[in-house]
Amino acid sequence: MVGKDALGERSLTYGKLLSLSETYRQKGARIFEDELNEPSDSPELRDLQRLYAESGKDTDAVLGRVRRFLENAKLHRLAMAKP
Repeated sequence: MVGKDALGERSLTYGKLLSLSETYRQKGARIFEDELNEPSDSPELRDLQRLYAESGKDTDAVLGRVRRFLENAKLHRLAMAKP
């Protein structure tokens, strides 16, 4: 059951990262910041919130990290799909 829980958490986190990326693209930095700062139990999202706070609210730094997370997830997915 632990494996399924971890997969579920990863899936939720991935969905939230996609949402953050799309929010920035479609609605701009201010709405992105609001969404970023919503409470979360995800360590990855809390890491992004901490980066945002410690970087002097540098949206570009956070967005860069979001994009790296998404790219790593894509590469992982492709690697797992290979026979």
